[in-house]
Formats: sequence, structure tokens, C-alpha cells
Amino acid sequence: MKNTISAKVDPVLRLTKKEVENPQTVFVDFISHFHLHEIRDDLWKWLCAAITSDNVWVPDGYSRSNLVFLYENLEKLIEAVYVVYEKPPHKKREGKPSNQK
Repeated sequence: MKNTISAKVDPVLRLTKKEVENPQTVFVDFISHFHLHEIRDDLWKWLCAAITSDNVWVPDGYSRSNLVFLYENLEKLIEAVYVVYEKPPHKKREGKPSNQK
């Protein structure tokens, strides 16, 4: 079901006021609920279902191409979230830099 009318009026549809003020909490919450391999599998299943079924919202090659493009970029975005939020905190190095003797 599309929600294009609301999206044109207010592009932020799902975030709470708190989440808008601190969107990092959404990323942390997301990665705590889903494993990266599960998200990849689900995105792939959605894409396959959308482009292989007789579906009026993906009626032609151009629309299917746009869906693949969206899939690829969502996957990259999700990977980036995992890279940023699953890294251990940076530790300050003590002592002299390695290039000094």
C-alpha cells in the first residue's frame, strides 16, 4: 500500500519525535533486532517476489530496474549502518606515534 500523499506533505512518516531528534537510536535498535544475513535474505525475497510476479506496481522493465536499484542501495545503506554501529569503540593510543622513535 502506497502512502505517497503523506510522504509529499511530511517526508518523515515512521519516526517518533525522539527518533527525529536522535536518529542514531533507530540504527542501534535495528541492528539489535536483526542480523545482517537475515536482512539480506529478506530483501532478496522481496525483490524476487516483486519482479517475478504479475504485479501492477512493477509493470515494466524500467520499474523493475528501479526496484533493483533501490534494493542495491538499501543493502549498501544497511551494511553501512552495521559497519558504523557494530565497530568496537575507538580507543586512544597511548605513547608515541608509531612513526616516532
